[in-house]
Amino acid sequence: MPNVALATSSRLRDELAVCGSVSGRDSDKVSDTGLALVPGREIAVPVIEGCELQIECRIVARTQMLPQDLLAEDILKRYYPKGDEHLAVFGEIVAIYTDDGKEEAVGDG
Repeated sequence: MPNVALATSSRLRDELAVCGSVSGRDSDKVSDTGLALVPGREIAVPVIEGCELQIECRIVARTQMLPQDLLAEDILKRYYPKGDEHLAVFGEIVAIYTDDGKEEAVGDG
């Protein structure tokens, strides 16, 4: 999902912490945390209902990390012992808004 949800208070902080620390390959984060999804405002991807701050992003590039690109052998052994390196995703922010309807300007200026 190319959107970022941020908790600026204690509301949803625990649920979002789970989402940031558990792989979506291994679990259904939304189901497991009891979160609800609603349509985003700018792109056709859902956002987390009730979250204080939403950042909608359009994916512009992605690259698969390769073992030979990780120069620190200790990091490779510690975090990727199964050879399951991350897919790095780069996004362009297209909208930023709060749950009370306030929007932030996004653009070149």
